[in-house]
Amino acid sequence: MNETQTTKDDVKIRALDIVEPLLLVAVAPLALFPERFPFKLVVMALGLLVVPFIWRRLSYGYFTLPTPLSGLIGLMIFLSLPISVWVTPLFWEYTWSKLTSLIWSVFVFFGVINWGASGGSVFHKQRLRWLLLAYFLIGCSFTFVSLMGMQYAGKLPGLNTLANRLPQVAGGFFGVSQGFHPNEVGGMLTLYAPCVVVLSLGFLFGGLSGQVGRNVGKKWIGFLGAFVMLGLGLLFMGTLLLTQSRAGNAAVGIALVVALIVIGWRGWVLLGVGSLGIAAFLQRMGAKRVFDALIYAGSLDLNIFDRFNIWYRALLGIRDFAFTGMGLGTFRKVVHVLYPTSASTDIVTADLGHAHNLYLQTALDFGVLGFLLFSGMVIIVLFWCVKLLISNWSNPLKRYGILGLLSSFLAFGLYGMVDAVAIGAKPGVALWFLMGLVMVARQEWFVSEKGVRQNDKSDQQHRLWLLRRRLVAEAITLLGVCIWFIGYLQSGHLNRALIETADTLLGDENNFVSIKSELEVLTPDVCRSNWYLGLVEHYQQHTTERDHAWEDLLSCTPDFITLLEVLSPRNLDLASYAYQRYPLNPEAIFWLAASTSEEFPEIAEGLYRQGVAIKPQDGRRWLALGVLLRDVDKQKALDAYLQACYHGDPGANGCSGAGLLAEQLGDIEAAIRYYRLSRYSRALQRADELEGMLAQEGK
Repeated sequence: MNETQTTKDDVKIRALDIVEPLLLVAVAPLALFPERFPFKLVVMALGLLVVPFIWRRLSYGYFTLPTPLSGLIGLMIFLSLPISVWVTPLFWEYTWSKLTSLIWSVFVFFGVINWGASGGSVFHKQRLRWLLLAYFLIGCSFTFVSLMGMQYAGKLPGLNTLANRLPQVAGGFFGVSQGFHPNEVGGMLTLYAPCVVVLSLGFLFGGLSGQVGRNVGKKWIGFLGAFVMLGLGLLFMGTLLLTQSRAGNAAVGIALVVALIVIGWRGWVLLGVGSLGIAAFLQRMGAKRVFDALIYAGSLDLNIFDRFNIWYRALLGIRDFAFTGMGLGTFRKVVHVLYPTSASTDIVTADLGHAHNLYLQTALDFGVLGFLLFSGMVIIVLFWCVKLLISNWSNPLKRYGILGLLSSFLAFGLYGMVDAVAIGAKPGVALWFLMGLVMVARQEWFVSEKGVRQNDKSDQQHRLWLLRRRLVAEAITLLGVCIWFIGYLQSGHLNRALIETADTLLGDENNFVSIKSELEVLTPDVCRSNWYLGLVEHYQQHTTERDHAWEDLLSCTPDFITLLEVLSPRNLDLASYAYQRYPLNPEAIFWLAASTSEEFPEIAEGLYRQGVAIKPQDGRRWLALGVLLRDVDKQKALDAYLQACYHGDPGANGCSGAGLLAEQLGDIEAAIRYYRLSRYSRALQRADELEGMLAQEGK
């Protein structure tokens, strides 16, 4: 009887092991590209992914293998995500595809941990290696698709020449007419490149070839693994270089430095050799030039300081939508409505993409609760990576494997500080897969150390421990939900009003009367409500009412001066009032300078100089000062253009402008130097022409 029951259980396990991966693969196209399929079909496909959970519940008494992440993920999916979908003003345009991709990615996470544990009473240790192989295959698929459909930035012309020879066909096939953004591709590769490099070093330093060969009884398997790792390393690292993603390359570099330090003396030697190589490169290329390339993007791209402007708007959005978030994936449009980046009232022209910070973007998508839940996941995964690394240090295979996972997770976390692959983005499935791998490794450690599985009901003490942990988790969850609900009712007035505001400004309905009534009620208690009240008047072109609301805003806070200048750049009355209220605020100074530049250029010059003395890194203000002076005093204008050139070269105008003025002043050699500082192709071309002219004169 027992043997028969065991046979039936084995059949169930094997069947489930086949069904669950096949379902995930079959549903992938519908989840990743839901706009190409009927709504009901996509919902039915996602519903099928619940079948393995029900199967496990009926067969083994649990829906899924418990992990430290399960409760946090459950709160995000069943609380934060529905709220985010509820408030979104652009469900079909942006939220729908993000929603299906995120749900599928979460199912992938649980599929990884349950397949790795095989759903039965004996843990299959070899499955972690098969899952790692599947992880790399997903990375290879993403990489090959990216290579055939990626936008290539103009930062390093040599790499662009190589990249542009690749066939650009995948972007159109996947519905991205302009191609995949290289920074997003670089972010995805941070989840793969460090892990592969560390495993390659393991084969080189740690004798993994021999150990892998012994484990399977065939030595040639180990050497084949070393060859495959080296090939994958070249693929991922080469593609990462082609993306020219500063954040991606820097994050991977830092993660690998940490890994080399942890590896031991062999890693230290390699780190020393690499440092000498970097020093030689800096000596040859010029440290300042390389530094500028890291801090500033290509001539027409955003530089690192522009991210502060994006983060500033993101923080305003998080403060205003703290309870609900803006709606999954909608920051790219809502930001131009509520926190505009240009004076245009055409709110659908620009597409910012995301907040250029993974953690801020998560808070914008899901509110502060979602941010805390995601941060908790990150902390737990990092904790278990470190714990597993220490526990398995004596085993080279496990040591390098865990160190590889830790390096990739660290690189992705660092990348997320200055850029973002949002957790609902299509490549974001790699993050969920990586977290699943860490949980599988944790389960293997748990079995080897404790001797029982977490879902093993034969150990009474362990069962009681699981029961207590579940009760504590449920109590904390209930408490968190109650706190959120009470806080939303007590302090979420502006949040609720802004949901309706964004929905109206982005939708077809014009509920301006209702919105203004709600905001007017809030203005006596919530000062920043005046910004949104004035904003509604601005979109209705009610100038007098708008200025009155914004003057009330300035009377109590300087937080919105940057946005006021964007929408009302020549408003001398408001600018003067802002300067009077906040005379040491550089944004107020610059706003007044721009407002007086046409009628009172001398006053504007003094204001610009006062502002850049406080904020010298603002290249755009230096450029504005140069434009103001170029017809009055070319030498002063040249100095201002050079400062703009040294501080980000906004719009590629600083260095080229300095070169042009130097030409007009007759200093050709200086003009060549200034043109050479630019990454703008026409400026570099002009430098070549001037050098040719000097060479002809020398003959």
